[in-house]
Amino acid sequence: MSWVEIVHTGMVGSGFVTTGAVFSPAGIQFAATVGFKVKKEEFDAISRAFHDHSDLFRNGLYVRGKKFVAISANPRSIHCKSGPSGVICMRALNC
Repeated sequence: MSWVEIVHTGMVGSGFVTTGAVFSPAGIQFAATVGFKVKKEEFDAISRAFHDHSDLFRNGLYVRGKKFVAISANPRSIHCKSGPSGVICMRALNC
């Protein structure tokens, strides 16, 4: 299955996700839904949050220019929300 198929069939096709993307650990975007853009600073903050959650819970997380409040975080996943919408970031060791 290609990265595009994973995003469109696996993520968005599930009915639980409306937009999404797959990135490399270096921040290279492998696939995304149309118009889904994450700034380098936002990606770097997400990457750091997997290792150190303190700033995440103190300042929240910005994705696509919108601020989200952290609900939970661990070395594998980050869950944030802003009103009725939310962001889930997952880290995989192998893909």
